[in-house]
Amino acid sequence: MRTTFLVLVAAAFGLLAGCATQHRVASTTQSRNSGTNAPNFGYDDRQIARIQRGDTGEAQLLAWFGLPESREVKPDGHARLSWGFSRRTDGGQGPAGALSVSLTPDGKVEAYSARSLLPPGSRTIEIEEKSAADLREYREQWRREGWIVLSVSAPLRQADGTVRRKVELAGSESGSAAGWGYDDHRIANIRRGETTDSQLLDWFGPPCSRNLQPDGRAQLAWTFACRTDGGPGHSGELKASLAPNGTVDAYSARPGPQ
Repeated sequence: MRTTFLVLVAAAFGLLAGCATQHRVASTTQSRNSGTNAPNFGYDDRQIARIQRGDTGEAQLLAWFGLPESREVKPDGHARLSWGFSRRTDGGQGPAGALSVSLTPDGKVEAYSARSLLPPGSRTIEIEEKSAADLREYREQWRREGWIVLSVSAPLRQADGTVRRKVELAGSESGSAAGWGYDDHRIANIRRGETTDSQLLDWFGPPCSRNLQPDGRAQLAWTFACRTDGGPGHSGELKASLAPNGTVDAYSARPGPQ
């Protein structure tokens, strides 16, 4: 009887130790995941533009942007979730950036602010070109990621029959719209009450910042660097205010030094 009792006590202690170990592992994993930038999510303005005030919920935000870097709940029930995005290094899309979202007590988006941080400096890379369409696809990817193409070498044929090219890319520390220059003629086409968010993105590229207010109004801002790739336009800035229906109701633009 005494032997049976000792066996039961030892088993109980073993079960408690196992639970404690499991709890420590789970806690460590949660801390590690919540304290780092979203590794498989880059800053994506078009995805951010899908956030709808009063409609988008927390579950959708987590699906789109991963676990938040920080989470704060206020005494009135409002919450704030924040994400920090590092530039993708796994071949995916998106530069670095930050997103902060305010939620109502029922878990719906009330407002948000977002800003891209395009990659600084310049770099030289080597790509493999398998078809004529490859270079066009690379250029589109670099544009989305915020790089300006400075030069592309002539095809370099390798001994194994593959074709490679060397490409020089430049970024911007200020978050300027890469691949777009300040174009007054295009800016003059903006029509109050008509021009939409989507048209602005087609004309000027992703904005360097985007803010949605609790009243449904939004502010978008672009900073244009001097073009170094031979394209039209020079430096400048554009700020557009959008009404709750998503059309421009006001804007301001200013060219930089030529």
